Amino acid sequence: MVPDHGFAAVPINSGVRFLHRKDAKPPYRIIFVNLENNREYIAKETWAPLPLPPGRYRLDWWEKEHGSKRQTLAEDMTVEAGVMLEVEI
Repeated sequence: MVPDHGFAAVPINSGVRFLHRKDAKPPYRIIFVNLENNREYIAKETWAPLPLPPGRYRLDWWEKEHGSKRQTLAEDMTVEAGVMLEVEI
């Protein structure tokens, strides 16, 4: 049920946090592709944590908007319910 003010608290209890060098510039896109339904979850030019539903994912990376193309970094990784997975970049 949504309250009168239009917002409802929902738990976000799984996702990915990126570990990186302090001075590292984030890539153009980091893309998690759900292997069950092909839905994409995209981090755009940020190292901020990305909430993800539990499931199996492929991790793709797109370094620069122009002059590079999408690359797969991990073919199959699992995000479990209640877990914040850390990925070192």
